[in-house]
Amino acid sequence: MHPCRHSRMEVFVPIVFGVLTTWVSLDYLYCTLFMSEKIDTTVFDVLPSGVQMTLAVSDRYNTHFTGGYCYICLPWVNRTEVS
Repeated sequence: MHPCRHSRMEVFVPIVFGVLTTWVSLDYLYCTLFMSEKIDTTVFDVLPSGVQMTLAVSDRYNTHFTGGYCYICLPWVNRTEVS
């Protein structure tokens, strides 16, 4: 094989990883800017099997989103306390 000739994978891999990296970065940016909100009021109820957290979300979330995941920041819980 000629030393200047590239294999298909040498061309294909950087393009695919570049597209995927851009896609994930744009998705992260969109979620951070448009799908995040601060919840000021939460209610914690102690149940026999754990703790239930109830929170009120904005009308925008109730009309545009049907479900999903929620990342919760609990600054008073130390990482070493989680079992």
